[in-house]
Amino acid sequence: MADTANNEHTKIAALQNIVNAQYVPEFVKTCAELGLQFENETDLAHALQLNGKFASLVSSGVSIDTLVDSIVTNLNVKHASEGQIKLSLASMNYALDASLDAAGIPSGEMNKAASADSISAVSDDELLNFLNVVS
Repeated sequence: MADTANNEHTKIAALQNIVNAQYVPEFVKTCAELGLQFENETDLAHALQLNGKFASLVSSGVSIDTLVDSIVTNLNVKHASEGQIKLSLASMNYALDASLDAAGIPSGEMNKAASADSISAVSDDELLNFLNVVS
């Protein structure tokens, strides 16, 4: 039993190392090449969540056009009420959460936008765990 737990811990540690050393820097580099810069870890967390959510939805057969229309509707309502023009990664992530909820698509608590907002006050280990969950 202890060997199984050690094996799982080793696999998780190896995956976190891959995510940290390869996926996240490559993701950030690709975003930078497209003109998207991250100001802090919270922005990165929201971007990773959005990326992971869209990737999982594409593979699940959800209509991306319908989903995007729903997200745009949520953003328009949110920003019309707040009087904002510039969209942030956080607002897009919250709009995606609202769209998923409206469509009845379940999302784990670690994948909710609120968990990305709390990322700036966490330890490196917690950040790696979060990145492992959403990537």
